Amino acid sequence: MPTRGGLAGANSATSRVRVLNRRAEEPDVTAPQDSAVAGWAATYGGHVAMKLAVVVRADLEMGRGKIAAQVAHAAVAATLASFGGAVFHSWLETGQPKVVLKAPTGELLTDVIARARAAGLPVQVVHDAGRTQVATGTMTCCAIGPAPDDRVDSVTAGLSLL
Repeated sequence: MPTRGGLAGANSATSRVRVLNRRAEEPDVTAPQDSAVAGWAATYGGHVAMKLAVVVRADLEMGRGKIAAQVAHAAVAATLASFGGAVFHSWLETGQPKVVLKAPTGELLTDVIARARAAGLPVQVVHDAGRTQVATGTMTCCAIGPAPDDRVDSVTAGLSLL
C-alpha cells in the first residue's frame, strides 16, 4: 500500500484508522462517486447512512476461520475499490458499518451479485485460491458497498445474518 499519509508505517490497527481518518479529511476532487453522494445527500436531506454488506455462501461448510478470512478479503477489496471517493469518506466517518449475511446456495449468491450490479452498487466478488478447504476458483462471498443503507438493503433484504 502507498505510504502517503503514513499508513505503511502505522504500528497498530488503531493508528491505521487514525491515518485513514486523516485522509478522509483530504477530499479527492477527482473521485467519480462524489456527485453521487452529493445527489444522495440532497435526496435524503443531509446525512446519508452508509454500510458495507458481505454475503457469504453457507453451502460450502467452511470453518469459522476460513469464513473470517473470506469476509476480510471482501471487506478489504471493497474498501480499496472505494478508497478516496466521497462514498468512502462518508462510510469511514460513520464508523465503517458492516453486516455479514449468508446466502444458502451459490446460485442465490450469484443472483444477489446480479441484482446489486443491476442496481448500480459496487460489488467485489471473492474467489478462493484453493489452498485449504474449497476448490480453486470457488466463489465464497461478495461485498456490496459501501453505499447508502437503503440501496444495500434493497438487494440483501431477506438474507439472514451469518
